[in-house]
Amino acid sequence: MKCCRVSGAKRQLIKLWVREVKRGLIPLEHVPYLAWDILLANGDWKSVGRRLGLGDGQLNCIESDHDEKYEKCFKMLKTCQQSGKASYENVADVLKKHNLNATRESYCLEGRDPPTKTTVALGNVKPGCVQDLQSIANAVKGKRKRLGRALGLEDNDVEQIVDENRGKIYEQSYQILQKWCQAYGHEATYSVLAQALNDRTVNMGTVAATFCLA
Repeated sequence: MKCCRVSGAKRQLIKLWVREVKRGLIPLEHVPYLAWDILLANGDWKSVGRRLGLGDGQLNCIESDHDEKYEKCFKMLKTCQQSGKASYENVADVLKKHNLNATRESYCLEGRDPPTKTTVALGNVKPGCVQDLQSIANAVKGKRKRLGRALGLEDNDVEQIVDENRGKIYEQSYQILQKWCQAYGHEATYSVLAQALNDRTVNMGTVAATFCLA
């Protein structure tokens, strides 16, 4: 029987792979950005979810519950994270199989800082707490859920608002903003809102300029 030998160079590459991939689960706060970057690289969210270990029944439920592709990808990753399937090792392996190597390197390798929440340099921001919720709610309704998360609301709170106002898009948007104001009080400022609107997953800088800058 022939013994299959692994060359020194290949052995070193295997060691490098094992050593460089982080341990543990992808943090939940990284999930919105990972979902964004998977789609940005033209990744197939359903195929990624299947390889991560979700069944077709789970994936079909996610698909039917959410219209927007980003929300589907986010919910898929969140489900994987909460069920323990989104370990760095598992995600790194799946991203590699989908040729999403830049995303894999950014999120899964030691020594790399994933492109998550950043502070954006802004102009002259209005002082004080946000007041004109009705106008803002109308302007952000297309990205209301991801804005709520960028503002620091729990996804479960966002989804509860959506469920309680099913089919009422504007009302969902308004209630999400109102929930943020109630939860954060004097910290629900135009400055915080402007940063959230400029978040990579929201990308509504023009709305920030309209409502948040003096």
